[in-house]
Amino acid sequence: MYHCTENSVSINGILSGWFVTESGVKQGDNLSLTLFAIYINELLQELNSGDDGVTLGDDRIAVLAYADDIVLLSETTRGLQNLLRKLQQWCRRWHIIVNCGKTKVMHFCNYQQPQTDVQFKLGRNILDIVNEYKYLGVLMHFSLRYTTHLDNITKSRKRAVGRIICKYKLMTDMGAKTFTTLFQSQVVPILCYGNSVWGPTTKAGEGEKVLQLVARFYLALPVSATRVAYLGDMGWTPLEMEWTLNVVRLYNRMKKMLPERVTRQVFDYVVENEAEWYNNLVKVLDDVGILASVTENKIGMRILKERLETFYANKWKEHVTGQSKLHTYQTFKKELKMEPYVMSNLPLNQRTLVASLRCGCLPLQIEIGQWGGEHSRSVPVEECICELCVGEHVEDEGHFLFHCEYYWEIRVDFAERLGYTGNKSEVEKYENMFARLFICGKYMAALWGARKRWYEEKESKKLKDEAWLQMIEDEFAQKNYKGPKTIMLETIQTDTVGVQHESLLRVNQAELEYELEKLIVENEMIL
Repeated sequence: MYHCTENSVSINGILSGWFVTESGVKQGDNLSLTLFAIYINELLQELNSGDDGVTLGDDRIAVLAYADDIVLLSETTRGLQNLLRKLQQWCRRWHIIVNCGKTKVMHFCNYQQPQTDVQFKLGRNILDIVNEYKYLGVLMHFSLRYTTHLDNITKSRKRAVGRIICKYKLMTDMGAKTFTTLFQSQVVPILCYGNSVWGPTTKAGEGEKVLQLVARFYLALPVSATRVAYLGDMGWTPLEMEWTLNVVRLYNRMKKMLPERVTRQVFDYVVENEAEWYNNLVKVLDDVGILASVTENKIGMRILKERLETFYANKWKEHVTGQSKLHTYQTFKKELKMEPYVMSNLPLNQRTLVASLRCGCLPLQIEIGQWGGEHSRSVPVEECICELCVGEHVEDEGHFLFHCEYYWEIRVDFAERLGYTGNKSEVEKYENMFARLFICGKYMAALWGARKRWYEEKESKKLKDEAWLQMIEDEFAQKNYKGPKTIMLETIQTDTVGVQHESLLRVNQAELEYELEKLIVENEMIL
């Protein structure tokens, strides 16, 4: 304890004289919590001595205390007012001031039940009745719904995600494992804070969206990417798994707690009455095959984690199989684990190309056909034809990588380095390609660059021909020609515009100009 404590004040490096402190403790001293608990112990005993609390088994609980936060509990409005009166008397006796601005009243009930309209007073101050209140970092709602807390942590998780994104951009060579560690240590604890109280089956909601957002950011994928694919390549399990582990950790802590503790009494009440929290835990443990361990004093965390990993890996496989968009992904992705291309130091553009190809969001014709354009019309697979090569070939991932004639020179250049020599199946080609990561990245960058240039040239040609057509139309309009030229213009428009500009590329511009000049001469002679 303290004895003859002296203090001095430092201002601009100059110390004042020493003076004796007869009350209080040093800032941040470990003794402060213990001394405060001893100081208010009399108040807690006085509040619990009456019949104004809530019933828990054979006991009445009127107050919960954690550090300097005190919660008064009562089943009636009169009981709560009596507790407030006792608190005011004790504070007056020991010269303690309560911050009435932070002191609120909350009536816990269901939505159908009306809120109380009674005014509660602490001394002469009327306390506000609120629908929500943050206690120990958890935003409590009067209906005890958990979504209120999840919505509240949105701001915190945005700040945390922003921090790791800034660190990633500052450290340009940050690997996937370091990035994952940052996410698990700085963001996941925020997303999981307080979830163990509500139980393992509470939907993660916004938390899962954050998980998907961060994974897409690292791989630089669009929103259209299939989440089961990019989470599988990152090797990330759903946030539900961490939630379940937190619930079981709380269960193990409660089993070790002394029976006379209030928290243990509440836990025993939940278990004995098979409340929703306990039933949800039983269901999850039954799903993973270790239900028998619930009746023991402790659930083995190592075994549970292994079973949960297997359980979510099987669910991941089911989701992959059920995605028609991932028909190519299923040929080479068999396990839920972080892929080598994610862990490697591929340039970002190459890593994004590889990830887009694997996750079914590389904008090939088969992917564009999934959305069908403006009206979200599904285009049959057989109509998703490659525009770069001769023949009616569907432009899917296999055609793009191994068969399209337009990329023949690039494919020959990379064939030996990618292990394409000999008669190999498509699955073997995928395995060889992804086994040679840096060659794979360069190969895909070369293919995509050639495809991009082809479409840029096509677009440039289309714009040029449209400009030329507009010039002819303007010339006809100015000279007010009639007769055959009108038919010719209509034919031009039908051929070039009516079939999505495809025929425009096949128009022989020289021949068309000759015919138009001939018609102009004929019209001028008639005039």
